[in-house]
Amino acid sequence: MEFIFIISLWIGAVAALLIMWARLDRQAPAGLRAVAFLASLCLLIIVAACPAVIYHMLLVARGKSNQISCMTNLSNIGSALALYEADQGALPGESWNDQIAYRTSQEDFRCPELDEDYGYSLNSGALWMKTGSILTPSSFVVLFDGPGGANRVGGADTVQYRHAADTALFLFADGRAASVNRRKADSLTWHENLNLKQDVK
Repeated sequence: MEFIFIISLWIGAVAALLIMWARLDRQAPAGLRAVAFLASLCLLIIVAACPAVIYHMLLVARGKSNQISCMTNLSNIGSALALYEADQGALPGESWNDQIAYRTSQEDFRCPELDEDYGYSLNSGALWMKTGSILTPSSFVVLFDGPGGANRVGGADTVQYRHAADTALFLFADGRAASVNRRKADSLTWHENLNLKQDVK
């Protein structure tokens, strides 16, 4: 739809310029005709650049909208995981999609940036975890943007930075969903043996 809109805008603008040029008085002084020609040429250049600018703006707007939807999905899944943990005493295992499906909708599992029905992975270090036992819940990854497919489990090497500015979305053990740039991903925590309170002497 964006492509059709841009092409239509460009064709309409060019047509308007041609009509304006055709209506110029051919008896006008040569200097005036030259000025009119230069003005029309400048306007044509500006109009030619407009589609690229508009298209970029549309892409940015769509990317922002997708990121907001994705963040909402992660928050909804996070709520379902919290309810599951309250019932079972720990986060789910490898079939986590199936185990929380009754607490959320199918659309929550789908990242708008993917054509797949499932777009998120559970941190393998969070399987069967008790979030209350995690020492640094604000940086401990529970869920993240991963490859498509149901019941995906993975780690730092499977993150897909598919959102704007080379970012991915993460759900942390404190229940917070956030966007993280690839360059800052090293600050995230993935493994329970580094974060369990019982490991602290």
